[in-house]
Amino acid sequence: MSTSNNFSSVSVLVTYQKDNNTVTKEIVPFRVYQEGHRYKAIPLIAAEQRKYSQLPSELLFELGNKGIICPANTDESNKSVIMDIVQELRIQDDQY
Repeated sequence: MSTSNNFSSVSVLVTYQKDNNTVTKEIVPFRVYQEGHRYKAIPLIAAEQRKYSQLPSELLFELGNKGIICPANTDESNKSVIMDIVQELRIQDDQY
């Protein structure tokens, strides 16, 4: 992955739950910023879409020797999204 203060763009499938309880998976693009071992992934979707996907305005996580570390208040669905983002970042890193 990149060095300090760099960014990448990735897209991952995210679960959406609509008002009528319909559940779908949709591709969501993210801009991912890195500073050292700390990462911030910002979903590039409108606030209305974030409501249906239950994504916050940014996802924070760290990568280290012990794997992916998320803040304690990160819910399970967002942890899954973070894992998918990390997988995409690793694929990008392998391509360069």
